[in-house]
Amino acid sequence: MSERISPALRQQVAERAAHCCEYCRYPQRAAFLSFAVDHIIARKHGGATAPENLALACPFCNRAKGTDLASLDPLDGSLTPFFNPRTQRWGDHFQLVDAELVPLTAIGRVTVRVFQINHPDRIAERRLLISAGVYPISLSEPSPGTTAQEAESDLDPLTVGELISLQEAANYAGLSKNSLLVYIRNQRLRARKLGSQWVTTRAAVDVYLASRDLESVPKKYRDPA
Repeated sequence: MSERISPALRQQVAERAAHCCEYCRYPQRAAFLSFAVDHIIARKHGGATAPENLALACPFCNRAKGTDLASLDPLDGSLTPFFNPRTQRWGDHFQLVDAELVPLTAIGRVTVRVFQINHPDRIAERRLLISAGVYPISLSEPSPGTTAQEAESDLDPLTVGELISLQEAANYAGLSKNSLLVYIRNQRLRARKLGSQWVTTRAAVDVYLASRDLESVPKKYRDPA
């Protein structure tokens, strides 16, 4: 009998991944089909249903990977494991060139080939997403040599949870929108531009608020209640 993934654990995995595939970085909001919680090491091979062995995967990567763990490097035929989002840095193994994910290592090569990441249809989709400004999504990544547990505690708050508008962030923080703009420009609040609008996350707002005394906010910047 398979072990059930609880709704809370599924939400934790999705938020950690900023709601995008951790292999090809396709955004969930642009997909017609639901994303899967992938066991990096499949249960049939003894993999645990635990955060350090789980990754969010789009239907294409999830289906292509299946329960496999590795494949033969097309260059030298050596058995090579697939990319592990919990212990490896995506940028060390892949590079986005135009809309193609170019593998930089043997791990990248087997992952791209087996997961069919550069199928013409998938490249065409990524090109459309790039034009729309919603791809790629930047994720916090583990430093070389870190464990999965250490990586969990080093997440970029801008990649945790859904992106919200600056007005939503202001309402959440109990501050004015203008004050948040000042903190963004002073690099005190993590945010990024989506088109012409600034967006952030509640986790990023929490990190900012925790780093300072709310009572020290100048009155002119407080949200008039």
